[in-house]
Amino acid sequence: MGYFSAFLVVHFTTRHRFPNHSPLEQILHRAIICSGLTLWAGTVCYSRYHLTYHTSSQIIWGAIIGVCVGATHYLLTELWPARSPNSPIGRLRSAILDSPVAQWARVRDGWVVWGDGGKEDEYAQWRATWKARSRVSGKEDVKSK
Repeated sequence: MGYFSAFLVVHFTTRHRFPNHSPLEQILHRAIICSGLTLWAGTVCYSRYHLTYHTSSQIIWGAIIGVCVGATHYLLTELWPARSPNSPIGRLRSAILDSPVAQWARVRDGWVVWGDGGKEDEYAQWRATWKARSRVSGKEDVKSK
């Protein structure tokens, strides 16, 4: 959990942008998500101790190593290539994304293109299609009345 939480906390604090949020809402949203991730990781650590799956020193070391590896992995594979696309890691990332296998498998890196990973545009397209489909089937959108 340390790895997972650290990776996402670094992402939300450095790159992710929530669409349609004021600067204050951005800060609050990030604080809520990062607090939730930290609380979740802490709860998992506590449960491992409470259920006697691990000793306290195993949990502490596991959490420290997980946080260090997760944060380092994010910095090396996400932040560095985004800030320095011509770096060796940035060029490797581009080569992977441009490869025929990645194109065949529809692999994409939404955060390189969109601050929110493309979720707002994806939702807007879905919503427009949904509304058009509802009109065709004779159902009206509740909000549009």
